[in-house]
Amino acid sequence: GWAGTGGTGYAYTQIEMNGPRRALIMTEKVGSFWLNGWHYYGDVYGIRRGKVRVLVPVLLQKGTNRILLKFGVGRKRKSLIFKIIPQKEALAFNLLDVTVPDAIAGKALKAWMAIPLINTTGQTLKGVVLKVGSGGIFEETETILPSMAPLTIEKVPVRLETKGEVLTDKDTLFVAIVAEVAGKRISARI
Repeated sequence: GWAGTGGTGYAYTQIEMNGPRRALIMTEKVGSFWLNGWHYYGDVYGIRRGKVRVLVPVLLQKGTNRILLKFGVGRKRKSLIFKIIPQKEALAFNLLDVTVPDAIAGKALKAWMAIPLINTTGQTLKGVVLKVGSGGIFEETETILPSMAPLTIEKVPVRLETKGEVLTDKDTLFVAIVAEVAGKRISARI
């Protein structure tokens, strides 16, 4: 049987920083973690099978940063991922967790999609603009977020519309996305 084969594991480490830094923590099979006494949720389900989707914004402090991971252990849990990704920009996308509609050849697409947008700063960001679909076969749509709280992730619903019927035999369509705040911009194709 399976009884008694699972449990909870912990791992602890410290890292030294020359100065404060913004970062995203990428987790897989790490249910939660503590950074300098602050508790964060990670990949609470732990069953993504290689599709790492969890990015958590954090602030690393100058000097010693204490990290404690909490994760499930058992027969099928032999590895985990906890990666620190430095951030320079105030905004970031989590392109591994975008929700997209299916396009059907020969039909126009008028649907909703959702893009996880991350505030990597310790301040509230005001007037964030998210643009989707400039150029190509997509109409440009714009969504304005009046404010984003510090160190938060918002999965922003946006309208996705083609300029007409989808006339391609390709199985994947790419759309441009741009996020802007205070004169700074990030962009990607999904």
